[in-house]
Amino acid sequence: MSPRMTRWSLILSSYDYELRYRPGKSIGAAYALSRLPVKDDSACAEPMPPEVFMLEVEPHGPVSPKDIALATARDPILSKVRTWLMSGWPHKCPSADFAPFISKRDAFSLQRDCILFGSRVVIPSQLRQEMLRMLHRSHQGVVATKATARSYMWWPGMASAIENMISHCSTCQSVRHLPPREPIHPWMDEQVDPWSRLHIDFAGPFRGRYLFVAMDSASKWPEAKVV
Repeated sequence: MSPRMTRWSLILSSYDYELRYRPGKSIGAAYALSRLPVKDDSACAEPMPPEVFMLEVEPHGPVSPKDIALATARDPILSKVRTWLMSGWPHKCPSADFAPFISKRDAFSLQRDCILFGSRVVIPSQLRQEMLRMLHRSHQGVVATKATARSYMWWPGMASAIENMISHCSTCQSVRHLPPREPIHPWMDEQVDPWSRLHIDFAGPFRGRYLFVAMDSASKWPEAKVV
C-alpha cells in the first residue's frame, strides 16, 4: 500500500464506517453541507479528544537552516551564487561549475542566507552526503527517493548521486527483485530439413548418471548419450 493510502487508513481506523458507491449526480448536497453553518453547536461543546498517532517528534531536524546557511557561506560555488543573488549575475559564466546555476538564474532566491531553487533549498556540498543518508534511512527505491528529495532539496547532479548511492547500498541490493525468468520459447512450426536444427539438453540424474539428449526438430528423432 502506498504511503498516502497508509496515512489515510491510519486516520480512518478510529471510525466505524461503511463505504457505499453513489454516482456523483446524487451527492450534490454534500458540497452544501460543508458550507452551511451549524445552528445548534451543543453537540460540539465537548469535542472528542484527538487520536495520537505519534508519541515523540524531534523539535528540530538533524540539519537546521542555520547549518545550511553556514555551509553555504563556506562552499566555494554557492558562496559566489549567493553574492550574485544579492548584487547581480555575471554576463558570462566563469566556469562549468556555475553553469547549472546561471542557466536557471531566474529560479533561485535567497532566504535566511539559504539559497532556494523554487521552493527547494539548495544543499551545499558539505552536507550532501548527510542528506543522502537521511533520504535513504528507510531504504526506499530510486523513484521514491528521488520524489522525496525533489520535494525539499536540490543540487546539481542530485539524481545521479541518489542512483549511485542506492546502487552501492548492500541492504538494497540484498533484497532487490531477482531478474525475471526467461520465457520458454516453443518449437517453431515452419518446415525445416532433417537434422538442420537440433534441440539439446541434459537429463537426469538417472541412477547417478546424466544424459546428453539431442532431438531433431524436423523428425523429432531423439539421440541420448551417457555423460
